[in-house]
Amino acid sequence: MDLILAAVVVVVLGTATAAAVRAKRAGEPLGAGVRGVGAARSVGTGLAIAAAGILTTTGLMALAGVAHVDGIGFDPLLLALGAVVFSLSGYVEELLFRVLMLGGLVRLTGRPWLALAVMALAVGAFHLATTAHTTALSVISSTLGGVMYGVAFLRTGNLWLGLGVHIGWNWWQGTVLGFTVSGTDDYSGALLHVHTSGADWLGGGAYGPEGSVLSLVGRVVIIGLILAVTAPDRPSAGTSRWSSRAAPAR
Repeated sequence: MDLILAAVVVVVLGTATAAAVRAKRAGEPLGAGVRGVGAARSVGTGLAIAAAGILTTTGLMALAGVAHVDGIGFDPLLLALGAVVFSLSGYVEELLFRVLMLGGLVRLTGRPWLALAVMALAVGAFHLATTAHTTALSVISSTLGGVMYGVAFLRTGNLWLGLGVHIGWNWWQGTVLGFTVSGTDDYSGALLHVHTSGADWLGGGAYGPEGSVLSLVGRVVIIGLILAVTAPDRPSAGTSRWSSRAAPAR
């Protein structure tokens, strides 16, 4: 089953990438270009939005009695290493799933929200096929994560806001707060040392907070904040650059 899911994701990615490459050859920017301080500002905004979302999830877990702090420490090397690893992995995922897959699907279908749904399902399938300790809830959470990052891409026309959210979701959750991230704790615990308890659907089990139903609340909070900061009537915010005719990202 894992091989079948992985093959489906690869086919969707390949088909969408071909459309994105054709658009690039025709002179359309794909939304991965660096635009100076604007890109840095967007990443910073994403980091702040992610902090609000993950604190919502883990705060609810603490209130429910399924998240427990075992100790506090300070490991600057792990703090920096987590930032580097999650930045690199986040960039690769944003490039593949948002710039190439989502951008290509928008161009193929002409329907951004249909493209968003297909991409999000591919993200869920990818995590199911490649990640240890997955559960039905963790796959749903990963799928909603695809929506989360995809909305940021569609609303801004580039990957930078979504990249900040992506880095922040993993870094705050694991490196700073000490939780397991998507089944691994290799870069967790630079500041806090924690453990979870209770039923897997509430505490997340071996998968971490993303396996908890409460992660869905945090992700919805993030989507709401992304929509708020990219509202068209805010002069300092980005606006959607995707029309129903699949206009190219700037």
